[in-house]
Amino acid sequence: MNRNKKQLFQQLTFSQAALETFLTCRRRFRYRYVDALYWPTVWGKNEESLRELERGLTFHRLAQQYYLTGQVPPVGESNLNRWLAALAATWSRQDGYSYYPEQELRWQSPWGSLLVKYDLLVQIPDGRLLIYDWKTQAAPLQEKLLTERWQTRLYLLVAARCGRNYLGLPPDAEVSLVYWNPRYPAQRVVIPGKEKFLAEAEERLSQVLAEIQATIAAADYPPVGVEEVCRSCEYRPLCQGQITEELDPARELGLEDLSWQLVEGESW
Repeated sequence: MNRNKKQLFQQLTFSQAALETFLTCRRRFRYRYVDALYWPTVWGKNEESLRELERGLTFHRLAQQYYLTGQVPPVGESNLNRWLAALAATWSRQDGYSYYPEQELRWQSPWGSLLVKYDLLVQIPDGRLLIYDWKTQAAPLQEKLLTERWQTRLYLLVAARCGRNYLGLPPDAEVSLVYWNPRYPAQRVVIPGKEKFLAEAEERLSQVLAEIQATIAAADYPPVGVEEVCRSCEYRPLCQGQITEELDPARELGLEDLSWQLVEGESW
């Protein structure tokens, strides 16, 4: 790898979005993360999609206010009122717990720089560390899909490898990730950060980052060429000269990577 390309890899910071984008389509990864081409928020979204997107974003902001102040913020929108009431009833603030909403953690791993931004970190007096991630999509949570996602791998891995030290916890403090959707308040998916899971995540992470490094070195970013993926890609006009169709609501409106979008400075 020549000096410039090596420096490029070293300058990149990887989130679950970056990893999933690379594994889905290397051409899209190039446009977004190497060339830094950012399309407008409204690209490929209709008015209803945008309303849902804004509602989900607002919920995340109001949840942050709740855990900072202990007070449920007043809002005029009925859906948000129901969601916030469900949040306060299901995950109420507890005396003696430490709350860190919208907490960002960076880890300079042996394979590359990683960045996550948690919806909520909670330090429990008995030494446990809980990660909460809010989903607002219309569909119920699916444990198998969530367990296999890069979000789960990175959230648990970064919390375990640097978050425990950052918060002054013992190196063996228990770490768990909780997914929760205010539309389905009785449902939750809890994924423990067991060492076997973390070791497997590290091994897979090292492989993917090595693939990214090799791809940057070769400057070879082939498109995936799968119509199901390409037709809703925001870079379709640039890559194929065709318009982008309405983005998949299950993917784009679930706010599954909302924290990374905010870290990157996007408007939503």
